[in-house]
Amino acid sequence: MLSALALFVCLVAPPVTGQLQPSVGCKASPSHSYALYLPSAYREDRLWPVLFVFSPAGDGAGAAALFQAGAERLGWIVIASNDARNGPMAPIRTAQAALWKEAFDQFKVDPKRAYGAGFSGGARMAMDLAQDHASAFIGVISIGAFGAGPTLGPNHLAHVMLCGDEDFNQAELAAAWERMRGTKGRRLWMEVFPGGHRWAPENLIEEGMVFLEQSAGLQGRQPRDLAGEAAFLQRRLAVVLTPQTDPAQLLRRWSDVAVLPEAPPEARQQAQLLEKQPDYRSALSLERSYAERSNRLRTSSSYGPELSRLLGVAAGKGPEALDARRLLERERGELEERCREAVIGKEWELGLKLARAMMALGDTGSRGSRGGVYAAMVLAQLGRKEEALTELKAAFERGYRPSRPIDDMPLLAPLRDESAFKALQAVPR
Repeated sequence: MLSALALFVCLVAPPVTGQLQPSVGCKASPSHSYALYLPSAYREDRLWPVLFVFSPAGDGAGAAALFQAGAERLGWIVIASNDARNGPMAPIRTAQAALWKEAFDQFKVDPKRAYGAGFSGGARMAMDLAQDHASAFIGVISIGAFGAGPTLGPNHLAHVMLCGDEDFNQAELAAAWERMRGTKGRRLWMEVFPGGHRWAPENLIEEGMVFLEQSAGLQGRQPRDLAGEAAFLQRRLAVVLTPQTDPAQLLRRWSDVAVLPEAPPEARQQAQLLEKQPDYRSALSLERSYAERSNRLRTSSSYGPELSRLLGVAAGKGPEALDARRLLERERGELEERCREAVIGKEWELGLKLARAMMALGDTGSRGSRGGVYAAMVLAQLGRKEEALTELKAAFERGYRPSRPIDDMPLLAPLRDESAFKALQAVPR
């Protein structure tokens, strides 16, 4: 009798709320899992909005954590895939189907209030899911990339587009914004933050969630929050009235403010005035030609000198400097991918050469410091332990913080018994 009672209690145990669960298995598809956040107020006698989040590396827990504060504030369920990641579409589609079924089978999800979000390749996954279930979706938060191909999705979808001002995909998001601007019924908000190709800061992510929450009210899927809409407008006006240096971003801000409820007519006038200014046209021309110039850089016979020139331009200010930093950021990403492939293939000399090139292109922050780690791996495998430890220590000094303990990295195994290596293990991640 007691065993039966214990089993009954287990079966009806309430769901875990107010706490991020990093890995929950899909009931109907045990090979798939997801990170889950249920807001503290969650209960099963009403319906709740759901946010599907995607990371290019399948890091569900890390991605979900960025949306946790906003989800708690707004009362959203967050489901972030641990399986959908950059690569072939078939596994992504399978993982998405498993998540969609799981959400509606296991939780009290509102079938008319779904949202999507993702970074880089994950942004494209979120857009794909939104288009597959368009009638359920209100909007998408696209960070560091936009969509997948020429489609912009149905007109009712609200779009939050966030990216670093040095992100090599910035021109892609700007082009999508330009195509959607002025479309009847389309709600847009594009914001550029300082930095390269990375997740947006949590405060911007939360503000993007607020924007989509208000979009649900404007689409008639829940009661409107008039006070919240007014507060959002005032926050955006405060930002747009702050002195700006990027004319293209200033235009986007005024244009996005102009279509908010109760926006002052001066917002549209300011946007129209900016469109006529030479600085804006120059910045827009650079954005539009980004892809062509990026490909030309790769095939140029003067590749090295051109990189040196870009490094000099990138140290300045204005649209040209931002553009140079975006080109360099893309090149760093390409170099890292080629370096990784060389190291995996045990092409040690090529790997070391590419690692040195990564470092030469800028050796601060996560990507630049990883060049030193790749160099340390190669040197360790070549038996040059002292040089490897020097590179590894320098990488930590430049900001490298590993996502997993360095003693778990097989290519650094020859260094594990060295006292300098053990000291680096103690550095906080």
